[in-house]
Amino acid sequence: VCMMGTYSTVNVTPAAVQTLERLLAWQAVLWKLDPSGQTVHSASGLTLNTISGHRDAGLSPRASGATECPGNALYSYLPELRARVARQA
Repeated sequence: VCMMGTYSTVNVTPAAVQTLERLLAWQAVLWKLDPSGQTVHSASGLTLNTISGHRDAGLSPRASGATECPGNALYSYLPELRARVARQA
């Protein structure tokens, strides 16, 4: 899932957050994923939060480079996002 935009200093709109939560809850149910859990990220070989930021995969030596994706404003919301998705899934 990708959130189009630069969320380094700008927050995601409430409508976008609500849509993201519903989409992630649907996918969690469909694929039997624990939104609050962790899973192996196949491209990097790292164990990451099931819902994580693109920057988290940059911890791997196999990653192509560092990124701040999804930006600090959205990244700081990920713990709450995981909890809200888990309640919906």
